[in-house]
Amino acid sequence: MRVSLNPPGISIKFRGGSRVNIADLLIGLNDIGEPVIIAIDEAQGLRRVNWLRFDRLFAYIFDNLTNLRLVLSGSQIGLLYGFLGLNDPRAPLFGRAYMEIKTRRLSLMNPWTSSSVASANSVLTARGMSWRGLWRLSMV
Repeated sequence: MRVSLNPPGISIKFRGGSRVNIADLLIGLNDIGEPVIIAIDEAQGLRRVNWLRFDRLFAYIFDNLTNLRLVLSGSQIGLLYGFLGLNDPRAPLFGRAYMEIKTRRLSLMNPWTSSSVASANSVLTARGMSWRGLWRLSMV
């Protein structure tokens, strides 16, 4: 596995029966030494994965990997809340700080219309953030 900052990239090579260790990948990203944003769209779909507790993984990232930032989005907000367990005192993410950004429904025909992008840009700008430097890992 290779993680590089300049140019930004992640390279994973498989040999034989070896598997990618998610912890090693995340630690490698954290060790870059610069903030890395991991964006997961339709994150509520991760609840169907039965070989990994993503809520525990996200809590580990929050507590231990200080250079990683998680951006989770989803169209089924109720399922996303349930999956994350933010209001459940028994859930791993309970009590962790988080920021919620609500937007209007994006166009199903073309979510990247100029008005959709402008709307997302204005929300990020209002919170002192920008699209620059955003790394996206698609995990669904």
